[in-house]
Amino acid sequence: MTDQGQLIWSGPESNATNFKWQLYQGRPTLTYWGGLTTSGANIGHGYGNITFLDETYNVTSVLCPKFDNYNTAGDGTFACESDIHESYLTDRGTMIVSAYNATQTDLTSIGGPADGWIWDSRFYELNTTTNEVIFRWSPIEHVPVNKTFMPISDNGNSTSPFDYFHLNSVVNIGEDCYLANSRHTWTIYLISKASGEIIWQFNGNDGGDFEIPEDFVHFAWQHFVRPHNITFESFDVLIYNNNNYSPQEPHVNATDLLVYTLPVPSSTSSGMKATLKFRIQTSKPLYDDSQGSYFPQMSNGNSFADFGQLPILKEFDPSGKEIWSAQLGVNNLAQIYRAYKLDGWVGRPYYKPDLVVEEGKGYDKWSW
Repeated sequence: MTDQGQLIWSGPESNATNFKWQLYQGRPTLTYWGGLTTSGANIGHGYGNITFLDETYNVTSVLCPKFDNYNTAGDGTFACESDIHESYLTDRGTMIVSAYNATQTDLTSIGGPADGWIWDSRFYELNTTTNEVIFRWSPIEHVPVNKTFMPISDNGNSTSPFDYFHLNSVVNIGEDCYLANSRHTWTIYLISKASGEIIWQFNGNDGGDFEIPEDFVHFAWQHFVRPHNITFESFDVLIYNNNNYSPQEPHVNATDLLVYTLPVPSSTSSGMKATLKFRIQTSKPLYDDSQGSYFPQMSNGNSFADFGQLPILKEFDPSGKEIWSAQLGVNNLAQIYRAYKLDGWVGRPYYKPDLVVEEGKGYDKWSW
């Protein structure tokens, strides 16, 4: 759609999410996840595939991951097992995907059963041609369940595992590291590709491995963590802060958009400091419980964000002033997982547009 809300092109109308523009093998590519999203006691993840489209909107390939020793608990059996949260094309031509595996775990440290079950929200780096697993990372192998801020409630059994970690974004940083985000531990992790070990942790409650500044803005239940301005010494971390969400006391803290600068050490060391570089607060407070994304420094210097379960888009100037806003539907009924404003995409549909004539005027559009 344009800035004026005019439709340019539309794709699938259901069971599709995480639609975005990426580079694949040097060419502009559109990707989206399609499949089954979970509901009920196991709400919050999914099982499906990732479709690739070229600039003509032709489907060029479909990635259908199947994982060894994969347990979907009571959700069923699926042809493709990639989760909804992440499908990131790396600069080396591979794809990083998330996947939620039911795993038996001792939950006594958080008041659960010794023979309890969790959703182990893993990520995999895959060869996009062969589906070969290049790298696999499992939270439960590195992060204890008592690091969660999520109440266990009635979950933790074999048909309703406890989602203690909830991975919702992960990307590679160069050849050596991954940056992964856990909504339910309020923590961002820098992970070694060589060993799978955690290099450092940045926690929204107390800073984790970092000294926190006096102007530290706490973050919690966060989404869409991304690195930016990467150098050999440091990089900026973008955080979409859903801090208002709380199972006990929701709608207290308004959603804000954060940028922290963090160092890149060779190993975990003392004396690391986090620096708050930028914070955006909306002119009218918005209380978004889940989802959402934030992109700073577009080609015009502006920032762009969507507000998840509140289907609102906003653009901000370099000072953080709100300069454009749109709402696409009713709050909570229409939801936007992630949204992007594109500078470089040029579509060249392989098919002719639909034409409708009404009161002497012609209207055309391309749709799937």
